[in-house]
Amino acid sequence: MVRFHSASVCGILMLSVGGLAADSWPYQSFTTASWRVPQLSINQTGDVGQGYIFVALQGEQATPVGPTIYDGNGDLIYQGSHANASGFRVQNVSGQDMITFWSGQYVDPGYGYGTVHILDNAYNELYTITLKDNYITPDGQAQLSYLDDHEHLVTSEDTILVSVINVTEYDLSAVGGQPDHYVANYLFYEIEVQSNDIVYSWSALDHIPIELSEVDLAGTSTRELPFDPFQLNAINPTKNGFLVSLRGYSSVFYLNRDASIQWQLSGINGGDFELDEVNFSWQHDARVYDETDESLTLSLFSNSNNNDESDGESTAMILHVDVINRKVSAIRQVSDPDDPIQSKDEGSVQLLEPATPQSHLLVGYGDVPELKEYNGDGDVILSAQFGHSGYIGSSSVYKSQWRATPFWKPSVEAKKISDFAFDVYMSWNGATEYDNWAIYSVPSQDSDETTLVTSHKRTGFETRVSIRVTDFSYIRVKARQGQVSLGESDAIEL
Repeated sequence: MVRFHSASVCGILMLSVGGLAADSWPYQSFTTASWRVPQLSINQTGDVGQGYIFVALQGEQATPVGPTIYDGNGDLIYQGSHANASGFRVQNVSGQDMITFWSGQYVDPGYGYGTVHILDNAYNELYTITLKDNYITPDGQAQLSYLDDHEHLVTSEDTILVSVINVTEYDLSAVGGQPDHYVANYLFYEIEVQSNDIVYSWSALDHIPIELSEVDLAGTSTRELPFDPFQLNAINPTKNGFLVSLRGYSSVFYLNRDASIQWQLSGINGGDFELDEVNFSWQHDARVYDETDESLTLSLFSNSNNNDESDGESTAMILHVDVINRKVSAIRQVSDPDDPIQSKDEGSVQLLEPATPQSHLLVGYGDVPELKEYNGDGDVILSAQFGHSGYIGSSSVYKSQWRATPFWKPSVEAKKISDFAFDVYMSWNGATEYDNWAIYSVPSQDSDETTLVTSHKRTGFETRVSIRVTDFSYIRVKARQGQVSLGESDAIEL
């Protein structure tokens, strides 16, 4: 099953095993690793931004696949061990670039309860963000941690903004329900990264009227299938508080630190603003840039679709928000005229370095397994696909520069091809800084005595080299940058 959020119940899209076969999309497999990773099919037509591509694959075909890094050629760089991951990216923590992602359990009707992991550039998990309390889940089961998968944004103060879904009994008479019905309440917390201590909390149910939601009451609004009016999916720190994206309202709300609402910007009717040829709906990934007392820049992914209705093509937007005159105008609205996409769930917009309104934009299309990079003129200069629509997707995609040397050893396997010849396969999951392999013979498995057999340029994730074997029966390989060894494998017997 693919887990993406609908506008009504955050539902899980059940997929048939018939029709499009799971094996019809090409996958990468390796001798030195057990993963089966979808190929990233890339079409590049211009000069693109630097960096690797970060995705957290979701769906039936992605079940055994963890957080994944590809290079610009579509070759695998890193495969993480946590399945059910979301929001995989590079963030600055304590002055260092680290990778962060959510992983956990999905509970019908599609809510996430889990943990945020923060790893350094050797892939040591330095911080683990958890939240434990008496939250209510649709299935009534206790969880080890209750963090929702939609958001985990690290701030410049080394705090992290995270969300939680708490199923709450609530009087839904105002929207046609009953006094004892249930609602999916969205909360967010600001947590200190190093201590895991909560420093701030906010509840949507306490501050946002449910009758203003664009979501219609459906079903019985039971605990197992609660009314889902809010659908909070992004949280930003601001000068005076926070900006949150509520998909169920097709709006972003500017919250003061005392939790009062300073303003609402609705993509449908403007809310507190006048819209100048701007409209958005069912949005994701709203982000704040260049905030002053007079204005701010807002990026977002306008899905313009949900599982119940389709408004049109999904679009990446950069908006100028004039908070003094309460007017909103478009700086950029980009989509691909040759490949119009209607994304019903998830999606992301990243301003590539330098992060200005004229930057290249990397757009991920959520439940549609495509990503595109647009230049400053709005032209598509890179498009990539990693599966068939309906079978796999990624809640967000990011492009970031990343330098890593793993704490684990390189992997090596050998296959005999004749009496005196072997194919040697070498890989080092997650390593970015080596450019060649050296193969050494060793007299025994525990020996440190080595003799160089051959060296070979690194080729993709896994490099294969054929060698002739004369008077040795053990080999060890080293991953090198030039002549400098960065890591070496255990010795294996041929």
